[in-house]
Amino acid sequence: METENKRFFIEDIFNLVEMQRHAIGVSFIPGSKSYAKYKDGITLIQVTNSTLEEVLYRIQNKKFAHGEILGKGYNNTPPISIDVIPVSFNTKDINEIEHT
Repeated sequence: METENKRFFIEDIFNLVEMQRHAIGVSFIPGSKSYAKYKDGITLIQVTNSTLEEVLYRIQNKKFAHGEILGKGYNNTPPISIDVIPVSFNTKDINEIEHT
């Protein structure tokens, strides 16, 4: 499934990666700070700066937020490494998310 042209919240990313257990491909808006770091995007496999309890509380109280995601994943810019690295990006910089 591919999702385009949407503003993404921290809760959206956490739901896909941590609750639904998907690795997601994230591409960034050209010219954004995240794009400067990850020109060809990233593959995010873990979110490390939010807990299930925090996210569920915000979802239940309809307090969705944009902001910084810290996690672990892969930089998709060649040469692509097989090593998992720390990644960080702002949800406002997301252009597209792909997941299966």
